[in-house]
Parts: sequence; structure tokens; C-alpha cells
Amino acid sequence: MNCSGRFRDAGSILLALILVYPIELITGLIPQTDVSIVAMHLGFLLFYGGWYRRTEEPKLPMLNERPSLKLFLKLIGLAFLAYGAAMLVAGFMIGRFPEAYEYYEAGMDEAGLTGEDPSVFSLFTAVFIAPVGEEMLFRGVVLSHMIRLMPRRRNIAVWLTAILFGAFHLDLIQGSYTAAVGLVLGYAAVKYGLAASVWIHMAVNIIGTLLAV
Repeated sequence: MNCSGRFRDAGSILLALILVYPIELITGLIPQTDVSIVAMHLGFLLFYGGWYRRTEEPKLPMLNERPSLKLFLKLIGLAFLAYGAAMLVAGFMIGRFPEAYEYYEAGMDEAGLTGEDPSVFSLFTAVFIAPVGEEMLFRGVVLSHMIRLMPRRRNIAVWLTAILFGAFHLDLIQGSYTAAVGLVLGYAAVKYGLAASVWIHMAVNIIGTLLAV
């Protein structure tokens, strides 16, 4: 790849992140309604989904192999692996930073994802809408461009994207365990395609939601 191509890829990564982090910070400071949460994530999905679609080849494909029972079972296994890794990291971080866990719990309650009366809209968004938009951004756009920047260092690209994915959540506890999940999602996206990481992301959120109810 020539220098101009590398600059374009690096610029695309920076622009994608510059656009998303301030939005995440602002929405974390402003009280949200069910409708605004759904609308924000739908906009997120459409914007970054369109960006991924317009990204020039080579980029991570939607799926590297034809759907099959064998692939389905592999993705289920990766989903449970991702969830297990998240729980291990979360347990470690909670033990080390109990004050941060109190802040995390308060944030999850405020978002309507936990508590005595969790919001159906928030749960639906977290399980089915947010994973698609986040995968389009972090694996579809960011990881695709990172791999083009360092084609012989795909593992480093996956790790860097996972760290950025964790930082995106702007919370020590959540950011730590989502970075662990991001490693599995990055591996799945590279090996099986973007649709695989979307499915695993949804499955992890479903597992977490069912166990939290």
C-alpha cells in the first residue's frame, strides 16, 4: 500500500472515532428517554452501516463461508467464550475497584437495563439494535481499515480495536469486560465475517440480559 492509501485509512479510523466518542459522552450526561435511546442507536446503525458499505475493498466481508449448522455451533461456542471472558474480567475488576462497580450499577439502572423494572425498549435496543451499529463501526469500519494499515499484523489490529471498543463505553468496569468481548468479536469478524461478529455480539447481550432478569 502506498503512503496516500495509508493516510486515508488512518484518517478514516480517526474520523470514525472522533465522531462517535463525543456523542457517547454527551448522551451519557443527558437524561435519555426510551424513544431517544432507540432513535440514537438506529441512527448509529444507519450511519456506520452506510459507511461500511461505502468502504472500498479490501474490507472484512459480511460472511466468509456459507451458513451451516457447523458454523452456527461454532458461533454459539464463541458467544459463550466471549461471555465467560467478560465475566472473568468483570469479576477481577469489581474486586479491585468496588467503587467503580457502584458507579457502573447506577449507570445501568439509569439506562433502564437493570433494576426492578427494566425498560423493554432499552433491553430491545441493547440486544438487537446496538450490537449491529457497534459492529459496523468497530469491526466493519475501524478493524477493516486497521487491517489494511497492518495486513501482516492482524492480531495487533484486533487487540487495538478491542481496546477502542472498551474505551467507547466510558466506564471502567463495562469498558474492561467489553474489551474482552471485543477480542472474540474481532477474531470472529476476521475468520468468519462481520455477520458472525454481529450475531455473537447479539448472543452475548441476550445471555447477559437473561441472566440479569
